[in-house]
Amino acid sequence: MSVKFKVVNKKLPTVPGKDLYFALAVPQNYIGLKALSESISNGSTFRKADVYGVLLSLVEVMEQEFKNGNAVVMGDLGRFSVSVKSSPCTDATQVTAQKIINPKIDYRPSKHLKSVLETLTYKKDKS
Repeated sequence: MSVKFKVVNKKLPTVPGKDLYFALAVPQNYIGLKALSESISNGSTFRKADVYGVLLSLVEVMEQEFKNGNAVVMGDLGRFSVSVKSSPCTDATQVTAQKIINPKIDYRPSKHLKSVLETLTYKKDKS
């Protein structure tokens, strides 16, 4: 299988008056927790329901760890952490929790998972 991509047109403010085209990956399917649980179950001695329960518990534990200010490191899967931005201030004392905007959860894949990218092939989507 190949990773499909489509071509998108973007106008960049740094290159005025010129159309630029870029590749954008197009997922073929979205795999949810139930399907992941079944795949893991099929390759192990664990039942699908047990795997599903563990994955749901993982989400709950991650929520709690983020609330405690921690990052979650999951070995070969990678690292999850909270990142924030704030409104600009002219003085350091003005930077408060109320100035925080756009909080996100960052995911950084492990070196092992990143190495998979070197093995992928790509195919232009016909649609």
